[in-house]
Amino acid sequence: MITFSKQQKIPFKGPIEPLYQGKNVSINKWKDWEVVNQKDFVVVLPYFKDESYFLLRQEPTPYKLKYQNDPNMRNIDKFLTLIGGSMEEGENALQSLRREMYEESGIVLSNLYEVEIPEPLFLNKNGIYQVYPFLLELDYNSYKQVRFGGDGSKNEKLSMCVKVNLSDIDEIKVHDVLTEYMLMKLKLKIKEK
Repeated sequence: MITFSKQQKIPFKGPIEPLYQGKNVSINKWKDWEVVNQKDFVVVLPYFKDESYFLLRQEPTPYKLKYQNDPNMRNIDKFLTLIGGSMEEGENALQSLRREMYEESGIVLSNLYEVEIPEPLFLNKNGIYQVYPFLLELDYNSYKQVRFGGDGSKNEKLSMCVKVNLSDIDEIKVHDVLTEYMLMKLKLKIKEK
């Protein structure tokens, strides 16, 4: 086994064969890989430290397309997940974060609130899109609450933000790895204090 520090860079070579092109996602064949590409996106877990709660989204998701016969999933129509969405053309991660916060929760971050841009992550080795996972600690002066705008989609109308008391963090049942990851980050942040 070679150590990570001794690995060699592999030059990117070879033809790319398009397999599927959709509005938000494409799949290409490169060598022996089927590579998924979609827009980069942001996810955010806002934590309101003065009030000891955080926000999640309750959304219908397509998980049931595959797991409709699973007795553990059959009766679940909505899932708890993070606030977030795709980065639009020309947006950077901060602009996308601010837009998604407004659209999905009605939270407008203060211009004085300094947001640290996290290192983006690849979700797996078959995808070439990145996710920016924001954990925002908010106090009374870092935001204002307005009526949320939504993005006009049917899914948006079926979704809503849910306040979760910090004391209930271990009781949350999540179904996606990003939400689980962000809840773990929040738990670590709270332990540090």
